[in-house]
Amino acid sequence: MATEWKQIIPSRSQYDKWGLRERRLSTGFYHVRVGFSADPLKDDAWARREALKYGGFDTHQWMREQGIDYKAMGGQRIWPMLSEKIHNAQIDIKNWTLFRVIDQGIRHPTVCMWVAINAKGDRHFYREYYATDRSIAMNCRSILSYGKVSGTYIDPSTQRRGAETLKTTMQVYEENGIYCTPADNSFVGYDSVRNAALSTLARYALRTGELPYYFEELKPNQDQLLSLAEKPALTFDLRFTSRCFEECVNLR
Repeated sequence: MATEWKQIIPSRSQYDKWGLRERRLSTGFYHVRVGFSADPLKDDAWARREALKYGGFDTHQWMREQGIDYKAMGGQRIWPMLSEKIHNAQIDIKNWTLFRVIDQGIRHPTVCMWVAINAKGDRHFYREYYATDRSIAMNCRSILSYGKVSGTYIDPSTQRRGAETLKTTMQVYEENGIYCTPADNSFVGYDSVRNAALSTLARYALRTGELPYYFEELKPNQDQLLSLAEKPALTFDLRFTSRCFEECVNLR
């Protein structure tokens, strides 16, 4: 059995529950936990500045890397900073570039999202389509009825060939008038969404002088807000994308 934790250096920050602790394992090895405040230069102010880089104290990245929480990835909301009040916008996208993103399903829903992107890289989701138990041809007719876009991205799994037809799902989409590019499914996409959501919060704070609830504990200064606001932002038109937004808010 391992011994009880022994406190070597007490925590110097309310955001660090560890300080420096150690215990001895039954194998004779020592298990040491080094919280960030074991460094005398890292206090509450440092924690608030650093937490901004992770997206806040509630994100699994902060909880895992600075909170030493080995279970932080389990059940935590991926984007806890999303706000129905702040990320909801009605935007004139006349001069924006339009794209579609498709997640193909047969037994589960087929989903298509429309996103507009401006010259700064801001993303605005303005339409969604959900359908179940419909063929690709039927879905394509519905999706095409909403007009032209500059490009369509699709789940890369659609490049696999079917056992019977030996065609890829992407080929079937092409036969029905929608030419697709495989999307990038790497985990870096989660961080991109997080940074864009934080940019929207920062722009709101700079525009209104009101600090969003999510930033209250972090207390960012003007320079930090400007740095966050420089990144591409993320918004939703909740009149037409409410289901997408709800799924993003609850994604774990």
